[in-house]
Amino acid sequence: MERTHFLILVLSGVTVVVLSLCVMTLQFPLDRWRQRLERILSWTQRERYRNALRHAGLDHWVVADLLMLRITVSSVGFLLSIGLLGSVLIATMTATVAWLAVWLWLKSRALQYQQQLTAELPAFLDLLCLCLGSGMNLQTAVALVIDLYAVGRNQIGARRGLLGHWQRWISAVCSGSGRVKAFEQLMQDVSAPAVRRVCVAMIQAERAGAGMTQALMRQAEQLRQDRLMTIERKAMQAPVKMLMPLVICFFPSTFLVLGFSMWVNLADTLQGLG
Repeated sequence: MERTHFLILVLSGVTVVVLSLCVMTLQFPLDRWRQRLERILSWTQRERYRNALRHAGLDHWVVADLLMLRITVSSVGFLLSIGLLGSVLIATMTATVAWLAVWLWLKSRALQYQQQLTAELPAFLDLLCLCLGSGMNLQTAVALVIDLYAVGRNQIGARRGLLGHWQRWISAVCSGSGRVKAFEQLMQDVSAPAVRRVCVAMIQAERAGAGMTQALMRQAEQLRQDRLMTIERKAMQAPVKMLMPLVICFFPSTFLVLGFSMWVNLADTLQGLG
């Protein structure tokens, strides 16, 4: 009876997961349900969810998708805890932890995404400086660099990552928005400090009427130096991070092997003397 109850709970959890995936993948006619689900959140929460999705590179998601994911994970955790442990208190705690775990996963994904943008930025700026140095304007240079990157990628890959943000910048400028306003919007969409520094430098050059080539070259060189310093700092932290595994794992096992061999030799010596 208990096994049957547990199987029913597992099947219900799987059903919830499948339904949530359908909600996140199907566009019609579930958009209406997405809108209704989004109304649960306040305007501040919606804006917070949108910013988190943009910073994590999940522009193809909507607020309802993230909310449905959190509800699904919490529901599955609650049902599994009820089926395995039979305690409502533990199930509630598990559901709360699962609700927070989705947000932590989103923050971790955002950190990885910003690191990816920072790694792609120096090469992008080098090509942009070459195009600007040849006499192109900024929009034409950015479009050419995006086309050069898109040659070795598919269309979906070209619309994501750093290229996707610059593509949206071009779209904003072509639609009538000013360069400065488009850069400010780019700064809101990206939380990487390196990309924001580049946007600030280009905004200052745009307002001052100065050339952007030298400013971008200095930014690219500074990014490479920062990356080199980050690698050196991580290399210096490696011995400290290895100290704990050595103390907990390697040293006790080494002492155990040495002590066992010494004990065997001492036992043989005492037995020979006896």
